[in-house]
Parts: sequence; C-alpha cells; structure tokens
Amino acid sequence: MPFGLKNAGATYQRLMDRVFQGLVGRNMEVYVDDMIVKSVFGSNHHKDLMEAFGRIRKHNMRLNPEKCSFGIRGGKFLGFMITSRGIKINPDKCKAIQEMKSPSNVKEVQRLTGRIATLSRFLPHSGDKSAPFFKFLKKNAAFELNSECEEAFTRLKEMLSAPLVLSKLVQGLPLHLYFSVGDHAISSVILQEVDGEKRGKVGAQTLADFVVELTPEKGENVSTQWILFVDGSSNDNGSGAGVTLQGPGELVLEQSLRFQFKTSNNQAEYEALIAGLKLAIEVQIDSLLVRTDSLLVASQVNGEFQVKEPALIKYVERVRLLIGRLQQVVVEFVPRAQNQRADALAKLASTRKPGNNRSVIQETLANPSIEEDLVASVDRHETWMNPIIDILAGEPSDVVKYSKAQRREAVHYTLLDGILFRRGFSSPLLRCLPPEKYEVVMTEVHEGVCASHIGGRSLACKVLRAGFY
Repeated sequence: MPFGLKNAGATYQRLMDRVFQGLVGRNMEVYVDDMIVKSVFGSNHHKDLMEAFGRIRKHNMRLNPEKCSFGIRGGKFLGFMITSRGIKINPDKCKAIQEMKSPSNVKEVQRLTGRIATLSRFLPHSGDKSAPFFKFLKKNAAFELNSECEEAFTRLKEMLSAPLVLSKLVQGLPLHLYFSVGDHAISSVILQEVDGEKRGKVGAQTLADFVVELTPEKGENVSTQWILFVDGSSNDNGSGAGVTLQGPGELVLEQSLRFQFKTSNNQAEYEALIAGLKLAIEVQIDSLLVRTDSLLVASQVNGEFQVKEPALIKYVERVRLLIGRLQQVVVEFVPRAQNQRADALAKLASTRKPGNNRSVIQETLANPSIEEDLVASVDRHETWMNPIIDILAGEPSDVVKYSKAQRREAVHYTLLDGILFRRGFSSPLLRCLPPEKYEVVMTEVHEGVCASHIGGRSLACKVLRAGFY
C-alpha cells in the first residue's frame, strides 16, 4: 500500500468494501481503517464476530489488539456517541462551539465552519444558517462581523443546546423524504412512521423546523409582481408587436410578433397587449403590472376613454376576458422612453426581411386575435397528438381501446391547460405542434437563426432549443 498518496484513503476503502462485501450494512460498518461489528441482540454477537474474523483470516489481515474493544453497548465511535437509541452528537464538540467567542478574523471563521460541517447531520438547515460565515471565505473578502453573523452564531449555539438524535431505520417500512429549498442551500431529512408516529419527538422537532423555515415571515409578500412591457408598430413595410415580461431574479421573457394582416397602430398595440397577457397566463402569474406607451389603449382598458370603433370594441372585450383569468392586473401608461425594449422588438418584427439574422425568435400571426374564436370552432382533424390527448384526458374505460405501446408512449407527455407538452429527464417542457404549425416553426427557425441551408438534424436541434416538439 503506497501510503502518502492523495488517493490512498479511497483505495483502502475500496479494498475494505471488497473484503467485507455482504457484511457492510448488515452487521458491520467500515470507514477506511475503522471497523465495527454490530448486533441487534447480544446472544447473536459471537456469530457476527465469527463471520467478521473469518473474512479477516481469509485475506491475511492483521489487527492491533490494543485498539480493539469487545462487548460494548455504547460509547464514542468516529467522533459520535453510539447508544441504543441511536447516534448522538459528541458533547465535547458541542461544548467546543458553545464556548467559542465570536470570530474576529478569517482563520477563526474557517475553524467555526469546519466544526459546523462536522455536525451538519444534527443541525437542521445548517447550510442556510451558516451562510453568513461562508461569505468571508471567498477570496479578497474583507472581514467584518455584522449583526447577521452575530445572530447566526447565537442561533447555532441555541440549536446545539438540544441536538437531534439519529435513529436506526427499520427494515421494511417506507421512507419519507422531505426537502427544503432555501436561498443558499438545499436541506433534506428522511423519516419513518413507526406505529403511526414519525419517530416520536425527533421527527416532530424535525418537521417543525421545516415548517418554520418554509413559512414566510410577517409582512413578506408571497406573490411576486411581474412587469409586462408591450408595444405595437405599423408602417408601410408591415406591422408587428414586441412583448417583454420581467420577473423576479432578473428573469426576462421576450417575444416578437409579426402580423400577416394589415393593422392600424391602435390595433397593433392591442395585439401586443393580448400576446403579453397570453404569455403571462401560460407562465401562471398571479400579480401583473402592464405598461404600454399607448395612452388610448391604457385609458380604454381602464374604462377612462369611450370605445367607438367596432374593431377596437372587440379588442377591448378580448383584453378584459384575458385579464379576468389573472388574479391581479394593473394597466398603466408610460412614456416611450421607458418602453424602449418592447418598442425595439415591435420595430424588429415590422421591418424584418427574410434571411436576416436575429436574436429573438418571432411568432407569426396569420389572423387577428379577435378572430381566434372562429378559427378554434373548426372541427379538430386527426393528428399524431389525438391518441395521446385522449389517453391523458380520457376516462380509464376509454383508454383500454388503445394499445400498450400507445399508453406507454403517452407517459412521456403531459397536459397543461389543454395544451400538450413533451417532457424529458434533462430538458424543459416542449410544446407539441400539429402538422399545420410545425412547418411554420421550422421555417421561422431556419430563416431567422441561419440564412444558409442546414441539415435536418441541426434544424431539429434548433427547434428543440426553441421549446417545440
């Protein structure tokens, strides 16, 4: 064994796993050169020892008698306290942290974070609670112990005053895995129900910690407001609309629409607003603030201006119908200087020439939005999507008529608000397209992203990256 190498410990661990294969996890645990033989009942302990010593003799291993102990019902092992109830935290390690003073330099912060990492299994949400200290471990980070660090240090000592106990899992009972996603880390806990209780006080305390962490504080706004910028453009070269949807965490969704029908400036503004509201509905937004640089559109939607033109009356009715599908919507007028991005997308759509490269994939509307009801009233023709939709949305008695291959294929799809999506393990949801739609998408992707001819495989990959299947 060439000791001194960086991978010596991992190599020795693999050797131990191979020597004691079948015993590890059942009646034996091995961590590098530390071994423990465990028994549920004391009367069977000699049989477990005989089985372990048989493997040791078979592979010509040698033990140090001075470091061996037998017949121990509990004690310190690998830095933890082993008892009949379970694994407890080492009191000496708790005392070391509780007696520490507030860190005054980066070196003391490193010492504290190392001790926290050692006891992380006994500290719920240790990653989130120790996040203020990890900021000082970054390069060129100036040390300054603020109130946030002091509060985290005090909370850490309080948790160590009543640490958790890790109990043994009961074979044959189902496991319950709980996740908690915080701002800085992800926490998890595994529980088992024994006689209808999740490990008694230990499970109750753990779940209580999870509830406290996931419950928003007083005054915290649970629903985040999104901002929608819309603008329409109409000229001699064509007409189009631009939509920019801004969400939390610097999330921005952009859409550029090109119209194949003639519109006025006001109609283009309404088309942009309708497209933005549809996008917000698909994203399932609760609170939305709409900003448009058309005073006429904002005033007519809010009921401040009277609508006299027949075409605009239909547009207002369609907008109010879409607004009713959202919980809270506010439409306000802003100057064009505050709506530059949506204005640029609208001009991009109205002045685009075939073959030009662009960074935003545009959607083409063949008919005005107020005529969608007429288009949707046409009977649905048979496509490859129909059997999948029927299997997902139909009754169990109706699904039987389809073959096993069709039912197995439908598992890879899902229905959201009546729209069929393809789902995968490592890809986002892809919107499924009928034959009359996918040719339009392929044309847009081919002409918009690359002016030269590309092969079928490259074109299919670009369509998938665009979000379609």
